[in-house]
Amino acid sequence: MLGNLTKLIGHAAGHGKGQKNESKLNQTVFELKAPNGPPGPQFWAWQPASQGHALLAVGGADSRVGIYNNDGTVNDTLKLKGPCVALEWSKDGSALAALNSAAPVATLFDGMKGKKKEVIAAFADPMTCMAWSKTSLLLACGSQAGNVLMYNHANGKSGCMEGKHKAAITGCAWSPDGQLAICAQDQTLSLSHENGQTFAELRLRLQPSNISYGRADNGKDSLLTLLLENKAVFVLNVNRKDGPVELTFSERYGDIVDQKWLPRGLLLIGFSKGYFNIVSTNPSNMGTELFQVRDYRSSELTGVAVCTALGLCATISGVSIRIHNIDDPRETTGNLEVKGEPSPLTAIEWSDDGDALTVSSAQGNVYCWPGSIKRQAAPAVAKADAVAKKTVASKDKEGKDDKQRQAARLYTLQSPHGPGGIFFAWQRRHGTYMATTGYNQLVNIYDRMGTMVDQIALPGNCTGFGWDMNGDILAAINEKNSAIILWDANYSSKTRVRQLDSGLRDPLSSLIWSRTSAYLAVGTAKGNLMIYNHQTSRRIPILGKHTRRITCGAWNKQNLLALGGEDKTLSISNEFGDTMRVATLRAEPSQIQFSEMKMDGASDGENTVSFIGDKKSLLLLHYLEEPAKDPIELDFKPAYGKLVAHEWFGDGYILLGFSSGYFVAISSHMKEIGTELFQIKNHKTALTDIAVNLALSKAASCGDNVVKIHELQEMKEIWSVLSLDDEKSVDQVEWSDDGQLLAVGCSSGNLHVYLSSLPILGGAAGTRIAVLTSLLEVTIMDYLRKEESIPFTVDVEPSFLGIGPFHLIVGMNNRAWIYLIGEGATSPELIRDREYLSTVESVRLNADYASILCDGVIQLHVLESESGESEEREGRLFPDPEHRDMKVTCHYLTADFLIYGTDTGQLVFFYLEDWTVVNEYRHTMGIRQLYPEVNGTRVVFVDERSEGHIFNPVTDLLERIVKFPPQALGVLWENYPLDRNVFIAWDRTTISTFVYTRENIDGAVVDMVDTTPLPAGQSPLLLYNGEVTLQTCSGRVTQLVLASHEMEANMNQYEEKELTTALKKNIALRRYKDAWTVAQALDKPEEWRRLGEACLKDLQIEMAMRVYRQMGDVGMLWSLETIRDIEDIKLLAGYVAMFLGNFDQAQTFFLMSGTPVAALEMRRDLLQWEMALQLANKLAPEQIPDISREYAHQLEFTGDYQQALQHYERGQSLAAEDASDDHKSQCLGGIARCSIRCGDIRKGVQLAANSPSKLLKKECAEILEGMKQYNEAAVLFEKAGLYDRAAQMYIKLKNWNKVAELLPQVQSLKIHSQYAKAREAEGKYKEALAAYETAREYDSMVRILLDHLNNPQQAVHIVQESKSVEGARLVAKFFMKMGDFASAIQFLVMSKCIEEAFTLAQKHGKMDTFADIIGNDGRPEDYRSMALHYENSMNYFLAGKFHHLSGDSTKGLKLLLKSAQGAQEADAIMLAIDVVGEANSEGLAKQLIDFLLGEQDGVPKDPKYLFRLYMARKMYRESAKTAVIIAKEEQKVGSYRNAHDMLLGMYQELRKHKIRVPSELASNMMLLHSYILARIHVKRNEHLIAARLLIRVSNSISKFPAHTVPILTSTVIECQRSGLKKSSFQFAATLMKPEYKDQVDPKYKKKIEAVVRKPAKAEEEEFPSPCPFCENMIAETELNCDKCKRTLPYCIASGRHVVKGDLTECPYCHFPAIRSELAKFVESDDPCPMCNRGPIGAGELRIFPDAEVFLPLMGEE
Repeated sequence: MLGNLTKLIGHAAGHGKGQKNESKLNQTVFELKAPNGPPGPQFWAWQPASQGHALLAVGGADSRVGIYNNDGTVNDTLKLKGPCVALEWSKDGSALAALNSAAPVATLFDGMKGKKKEVIAAFADPMTCMAWSKTSLLLACGSQAGNVLMYNHANGKSGCMEGKHKAAITGCAWSPDGQLAICAQDQTLSLSHENGQTFAELRLRLQPSNISYGRADNGKDSLLTLLLENKAVFVLNVNRKDGPVELTFSERYGDIVDQKWLPRGLLLIGFSKGYFNIVSTNPSNMGTELFQVRDYRSSELTGVAVCTALGLCATISGVSIRIHNIDDPRETTGNLEVKGEPSPLTAIEWSDDGDALTVSSAQGNVYCWPGSIKRQAAPAVAKADAVAKKTVASKDKEGKDDKQRQAARLYTLQSPHGPGGIFFAWQRRHGTYMATTGYNQLVNIYDRMGTMVDQIALPGNCTGFGWDMNGDILAAINEKNSAIILWDANYSSKTRVRQLDSGLRDPLSSLIWSRTSAYLAVGTAKGNLMIYNHQTSRRIPILGKHTRRITCGAWNKQNLLALGGEDKTLSISNEFGDTMRVATLRAEPSQIQFSEMKMDGASDGENTVSFIGDKKSLLLLHYLEEPAKDPIELDFKPAYGKLVAHEWFGDGYILLGFSSGYFVAISSHMKEIGTELFQIKNHKTALTDIAVNLALSKAASCGDNVVKIHELQEMKEIWSVLSLDDEKSVDQVEWSDDGQLLAVGCSSGNLHVYLSSLPILGGAAGTRIAVLTSLLEVTIMDYLRKEESIPFTVDVEPSFLGIGPFHLIVGMNNRAWIYLIGEGATSPELIRDREYLSTVESVRLNADYASILCDGVIQLHVLESESGESEEREGRLFPDPEHRDMKVTCHYLTADFLIYGTDTGQLVFFYLEDWTVVNEYRHTMGIRQLYPEVNGTRVVFVDERSEGHIFNPVTDLLERIVKFPPQALGVLWENYPLDRNVFIAWDRTTISTFVYTRENIDGAVVDMVDTTPLPAGQSPLLLYNGEVTLQTCSGRVTQLVLASHEMEANMNQYEEKELTTALKKNIALRRYKDAWTVAQALDKPEEWRRLGEACLKDLQIEMAMRVYRQMGDVGMLWSLETIRDIEDIKLLAGYVAMFLGNFDQAQTFFLMSGTPVAALEMRRDLLQWEMALQLANKLAPEQIPDISREYAHQLEFTGDYQQALQHYERGQSLAAEDASDDHKSQCLGGIARCSIRCGDIRKGVQLAANSPSKLLKKECAEILEGMKQYNEAAVLFEKAGLYDRAAQMYIKLKNWNKVAELLPQVQSLKIHSQYAKAREAEGKYKEALAAYETAREYDSMVRILLDHLNNPQQAVHIVQESKSVEGARLVAKFFMKMGDFASAIQFLVMSKCIEEAFTLAQKHGKMDTFADIIGNDGRPEDYRSMALHYENSMNYFLAGKFHHLSGDSTKGLKLLLKSAQGAQEADAIMLAIDVVGEANSEGLAKQLIDFLLGEQDGVPKDPKYLFRLYMARKMYRESAKTAVIIAKEEQKVGSYRNAHDMLLGMYQELRKHKIRVPSELASNMMLLHSYILARIHVKRNEHLIAARLLIRVSNSISKFPAHTVPILTSTVIECQRSGLKKSSFQFAATLMKPEYKDQVDPKYKKKIEAVVRKPAKAEEEEFPSPCPFCENMIAETELNCDKCKRTLPYCIASGRHVVKGDLTECPYCHFPAIRSELAKFVESDDPCPMCNRGPIGAGELRIFPDAEVFLPLMGEE
């Protein structure tokens, strides 16, 4: 079972973004080769740390679980009932549980005693998953059918919860609080207590899996997570009521593979496309992505693991494992490949304490690594000696921060000058050489790699040496003679050294080179000075410059020399030695420096000399001040110790080093001079030196045996700490000028050189990158594949580098080495080296060629010469000899082209395949740099004005790049295939992102999207998918996401503002598919419109249509549909510009297209007729008449009638002979209208009158009316058939005769009214009455009838018909005059004069009339007045009624009850019931009930009133009980139809309000309906049905006491008729009983006696039919099923129980019926036997499939 137990060597190498140190993993402990048989999934579990993780359990497909020791040896084996599906140890490690897929058995193994046990579940289905409790020894197991087994390992008891879920359980987990969560395939999640009681159940959107619990950051809340079909993460805080949250992520991540909990409520999620994210699940920032790392690009991520004990997490893909730091997942602490594994890894997990890491593969192999996968830092020293390696490694093991190990030791010089210290000086500018000296009278000169180049022997110890401003000459002096030794770096070793006689006779003590010229100042021990000009060899001796030894000095940029000596003076002289100023000091100065102290006013250069005085204070002398002032002295805290050194930096700031180890920064600004800006104690005992490098922006201090390096921009940040454990103390520290090398001198005489910064030298070809990672090391890596980097050593420190698809070139000066880049991790192979014409400026490569730029000339040659290659193609120089007057300034090689630019502005494309120039563009000025896209179809170049342009060689179009950085250092094109139109340009501080769009309505455009800060000292190498790969000054590469591409994948937590920003970025980048997703999240009309317009501008018609379809903009969608297939880009752009409202631009595009007439059509559609006429003259003259006509319409509308008339006439005159009649008539009409408006009324009227158009006549008439030409207007209105308008004109002219002629044809009531008033004024009342009637002015008619025609009957009729208020008032006044007060009251009420009517009624005793007239339309105050009147009249019934109508229900009820004790009892009680029902008052209801029960007068009232009361109060249950009582009473007296109708009404009310029908009511209803139905069937001669129904009634004959004998008699007779002789005998015998015998009708008595005398003992059994619910066969009239125990619905037509296939209902009462039986009633046009309504149409009998709906009718639920 163990298989092959072998040792596996784990290959490890550092990997990851921003990696600070290399790391490795230890070897595997053991490897299990398919321990569980054939390849398949493996399950394993380490025993928890409390048991020492001594055992590993591994199970698989062979139905066994192997228990292994931690060395891989077998400890025990468990046999299962089937293949293993789950393994888990209990929390204390005492028990292992294993599940199998074949049986419902949990197999347990005691890890302490080695005992085995099987726990068998009570259910039959196998189990799928399990979980041990975190607070006890409870085990929960879920099964395939949704059952759960609970087992308590503490007492051995088990129990089952069957049916916990309805489908297979996919996961279970225990919370830290002891709650159990279970999820299943039925998309449910249940939460239970330990006892199994479910306290919550949730419905999920998708199928769940991978359930687990974690803790929130407050340490209290339990967080539950699970995966939803690998698409989303479901999060539930079980301690809060916030509700669950679904976290979804970007599709670019792929599916969710796994999730693991981290501390503080964080969740690690792995995605299939190589990403892993850390997401917060805390309520405050739920769903926020804190980190997002892409570990794998070319393979899928298959698993993740977390170890909180080590603070690490891991991912797997293929056969690779990567380890990350949890605190900063971007840091990769280890990378492992499982060599020899043929299948991908599928799972990974750590033991609890992190001492073991286990993975398994698809082949079933299991690998285990030892614990403590510690982050062992690889040595930070390159080419250091053994002692240095040991020192750095020991320091690394102490766990120092990676940021403090950036500088790598390059080499160490072991005491090159013997004991006693060492002094050194870097060559100026280049830093190629370093000079050292000591106390052995030698000066050594070393190159950058520590190799000695030369050695100079001196007659005595060196007292000073230094390099000139260019670094060409090293000067040295000694204590023995006055000669100056000069060493020239530019000559060969034999001629490098020469002596210069200083001309001074005393020992030389100091040497100072000028910073800006070739002046050398040499001071002597007696204070004399010599100034030497190296260019002219002139020496100027100055005697007595100082009285004692000159010890220090400095030159400024203006060649002023400051010297200090032991005579405690400071002198300032010019380059000729003339003294300009002398300052007397209190102490000997040291460390003199020139700098600029910030003063008020304009800057005057290096105006200040700073120096240290007496090792205690810093003095600042502003030597330009007049009159001269003493220097400013700055004192410091005594605790700092002595002032050792000072350095200027930044904008007038000074760094100070003190002997006690303090490192201080102060300001020299006059307003804050001496103020401490920063202070730190860098060294425990002593600080000996400080150094500043402005190029690197860093400062260093040394002391004890440590060097600490700070960032000048942020002094608190320590960039690096260099510990020299093998040294006792460090004396001196100095940087080379370029900041690349840092030299540290020690008291032992040793010199250590560190590589602090590399020259940024790198290149990229595709996604492959080559960078200089050390002075003699180049590293090649691939961005996409994330393969292991390939470092290799080169022979020289390169000054140029180029990389192609298969080759690499490095070199310096004019020599280059060409390497072949192999596949995989093999180092490049040197294939050749080559020398060029002069110093190489730059190199470019493709797969076959190299392009070398040297001194303005390109040398193009093949990289690998092949046999058969023509000499011509071996190499070529550019430019050609005839163009040698131009100088090549830049060049680039693509796969097909050599592209170069010249100082005269030529941009040349040389086609390599045809070996000829195919395109040449001439710019207006010289081209400085060029940067083509990968295919060379787009080229960005920078000209001499620093302006950027983009050139398309296919179309020869040039576009200037707006907002191009004026100090651009470079350009990179995007390598991501979908974003090839994106490029970046950068300067020293900023990266600008641009997008080039070839097809846009503005043509080819370049837009700047955004800017991104560029980290200092870093240079872009590669751009891929918005991520810039940068090379740092330390030789590493890091990635930076551009601000334009910086968008989180998970949008769930985005606020609206962030989503809007993301949308704008995606639109700017032309990522329209991503923009669509963001717009969906925003779902705001303005954002959809923004996206749609952007798509249109880029001519993305399909995407634009999709957007406008989403917006519901049908008009735009239809417009786009019409242009989607247009291939003419200009035409398409024109339409798009038109849709966007840019009409001038659209016209331009239309005229440039193949369909220029579209511009004319657009102007016509826009009603811009003047421009349309101009276009029509050129493009379509035949359209001029139509355009003139339309233009005239517009002019006429705007009031320019004269111009409109001209264009109408032009449209008429230019119209073709075959012009349409409509065109001619419109022009004619326009001429007529405009002629009238222009004053030519006669012409206009004549044209309108002769025109057949009524519309034209009407228009002209209206114009004339406006001009007050009423006569002409009336004529035209009349000819147009507009008689109303014509009559109005005649009325204005007071031509009544003409009006009278037109009245029969006039429809306007107003005109009739006007005519009536005129007739009335003339006294012609009958004509006026007729006109008023036509005008429907009824008030005027009533007035004329009463006042003038004395016809009150017609006036009353008119008022009654018209309901005229004013007319009613007139009639009322008339009747009051006549003394007819009743009629007057009626018409006063009609005229709303209520109070007047009431007064009149009260006065004349007409209150009853008034009340009848008011009815229910009165006001509360009216009713109140009437109530008081009737109350005073002791008419309590009407008083109560009107009190109720006025709103006083209490008083109304009181008076009604008082009235009910008299003759109006019934009416009063019924009205009182209505009052109580409407008032809905319990008090009033109790008062009325007491009255009805006789509590007040001792006389109970009829129960029907109580029933009515309950119904009015909607107390339907009580109503039902009362209805049963009343029905029983009716039934007793034989009023069966009344009882039936009452119960039926109650039925309907209960059903209407969805209240269950009481069973007693249902039973009584059934008996009553059976009796009524029996009588109906007797009449229909259906005797068998009647007999069966009468038998049902006779069986309950006691409920029919009034007609017991007649009913039994009818039963006997019908049974005899239908052959039911046994039943006939039974009921005949009952009739012959003494109590009934005498009541039998004599005509039936003998027949009944005969039946009794001849009894029949058998009869045919009743035909059975199926129960409509359970299909049990029972008798047709039986209404109770003995099987399902239900009361069956009965047919209202036959009385039988209904059947399922033939079920319908009455459309009126909705009672059930057998459809075939009820159809008989329908055929005979009989009404419904239940509700007596009908007839029923045959089409109204709809079929019901189920009888359940009728159960409430039977009194059942």
